[in-house]
Amino acid sequence: QQQQQQQQWQQREARAATAHQNDWAIWDDFMSDTYGVNWEDEDSSRNLDAARCMQWAVYRKDVIEDKNDPEASEDDRGQNGCISALLREAILGSLDKKTFEWEEKVKQYSVLQTGPANGGDDISVKVRTWNPLLCQAIAQRSRSVCQVRVYGVDEFAKLRKSAAMPNRMGPVDFSDNIAKSIEKGPLVFFSPGAGKSRGSSFSTTSDGNFKIKLGIRKDMTMNEPKHFLKILVGTSKAPSMLQHLERNTNSLLNRYLSLIKLRALGQDKYALLMMDASYGEDARIQKMKRSIPLMYTRYDLKGKSRDQDEKQKTSKQFTLLNGDFKEREKNYLDLTKDQCRKLRQAVQADTAFLEGHNLIDYSLFVGVTHGESNGCKATAGEPFCFEATKSLTYTFCLLDYINNFNFAKGIENIFKGGKFTNYGQGINNFISQICPGRLEWYESTEFRMCCAIIVFVLTVAAGGAGLWYWRNRTSPVKQPVHQVPWQQGPAPRMPQYRDQDDFGIAHGQPQGYIRQQGMNGGRGFA
Repeated sequence: QQQQQQQQWQQREARAATAHQNDWAIWDDFMSDTYGVNWEDEDSSRNLDAARCMQWAVYRKDVIEDKNDPEASEDDRGQNGCISALLREAILGSLDKKTFEWEEKVKQYSVLQTGPANGGDDISVKVRTWNPLLCQAIAQRSRSVCQVRVYGVDEFAKLRKSAAMPNRMGPVDFSDNIAKSIEKGPLVFFSPGAGKSRGSSFSTTSDGNFKIKLGIRKDMTMNEPKHFLKILVGTSKAPSMLQHLERNTNSLLNRYLSLIKLRALGQDKYALLMMDASYGEDARIQKMKRSIPLMYTRYDLKGKSRDQDEKQKTSKQFTLLNGDFKEREKNYLDLTKDQCRKLRQAVQADTAFLEGHNLIDYSLFVGVTHGESNGCKATAGEPFCFEATKSLTYTFCLLDYINNFNFAKGIENIFKGGKFTNYGQGINNFISQICPGRLEWYESTEFRMCCAIIVFVLTVAAGGAGLWYWRNRTSPVKQPVHQVPWQQGPAPRMPQYRDQDDFGIAHGQPQGYIRQQGMNGGRGFA
C-alpha cells in the first residue's frame, strides 16, 4: 500500500512539474487527485487552504474569502493558505499518518551550554525532509525553495503517549486526536486585533484543540530550535523532557508535540505544535458564552523580569500582562491554602528542570473564568485547573520555555539590572506572592473577634466565681452546740410539788437536788 501511495505521489509530481501556469485543466486534475474533487467547495471542502494557495499561485485571482480573517488581502489569504496546507501535511507526516516521498536520516547537533549545565553535548535526532506536491503550484508564483522538515520523530512519538500527558489523562496515544484535528480543516491564524503579529504568529487547528507557534527564533543571538532539541533529548547534565514529564505527571509545562521547519515563499520558519495552554477551556467558554454570561481572560505573567505595572497595549488585548492582572484580579488568586500549595509545588519542580537546562524568560499562563462554567470537569484536574468557587475557575500553564541564557542574554541581563538572574526563583516568589492561600471561615477576622469576646466573658465569669469561692472558704466556721438528747429543743415543763410531797422536787433547787439530798431532811426515794 505504501508503494502504491509513493507511485501515485510520483505520478502527480511529474504531472505538476510539466504543467504551466495556463494549463488550468492539468492543475484542476492535480488538485482533484491530491485533495479531492471538492477541493474548492467552500461548504464541503476541508482543504480550502490548499485551494486558496492554488488560486493565489496559479490562477492569481478569485482567492476564496477567509471567514476568520475577513479583512485580509488576497495576497495574505493566498500565502496563509500555502503555509497552512504545508504545515498540515508536515504534521501528518510527523505522525506517520500519511506516507510521503521523504528522506529520513539522523542529524547530529553540538549544543553549547553555559551556566549550571556548562559543557558541550552532541545530541542526535531523526529528521524527515520532503517536498510537498503543493510546492509545484507555489513554484508558479515563487521560485524559492519549498520544503518541509520534521525533527525528533522518535522522541516526539513518545511525548504524545499518555504517560507524558497532564495527570496521565486521555488516550494512550494522542497521535490519532492530532490527526483528526489537522484533517478537519485549515489552520486558523490569529488576526492582528488578537494581539499577535504575522512575523511571529500563532495559529490553531480548526477545532481549537491544538496550537501552532510560527516564527520560532533562530538568528545570530538566539537558536531556539536547537535549545528545544536539547531539552527534548536531554544531556549529561540534565534529564530529557520525557523523563521529567514521566516523573512529574503534574508538570505545568506546555506539552510540545512536533517541531517543523518550513521553507516556502522565500522564508525559513520554524513551527511548534503544542497542546492548548487552557486545556480546552478557552474554546469551551467561547461556545458557552453564546447562551450563558461568562467571561474568560488570559494573562501572561512573569516575575521580577517584568515591570509589575506594565499593561498590554490597547490593540493587543488577546492576552494581558502583569499590570492588567494587578488591576483586574487585584494581583491575587482566590484559592485555598491547599490549592496554592499544589500550584507552588508543581511550579517549583518545573523551574528546577528548566534551570538545569539554563532556560529563562518563560511565562506563567493564567486563564480566569468568571461565571458558572461547570468547573474543571473537562480538564485533567488539579494543578492544571482549580475550581475556586462555583463562579470562578483558574487554569495554569508554563509557556515559551525555549529561551537560553546565552551571551546576548547575559549582556541584556547586565544592562537591565539582573532581570534574568535566578529567573526560576523569581517565578516561584511571584506565585507565592499572588497565591498565599485564602483564609478559611475559622481564620477570618470576624470569627476571631467573636472567639476573643467569648473567651473574655468566660474568663471574667470564671474569675468572679473563683473570687467568691475564695472569700467564702476563709471565713470561720461555726461549731454546732453539743447537747444531750433531752436538751435538744425546749425542755418539757417540770411539774411543781409541795414540800411535803415525797415525790416532788424542792422548790427553787437545781435539778437532781432531791435525788442527792432527799426531801424533808434527807428522806430519799428509789
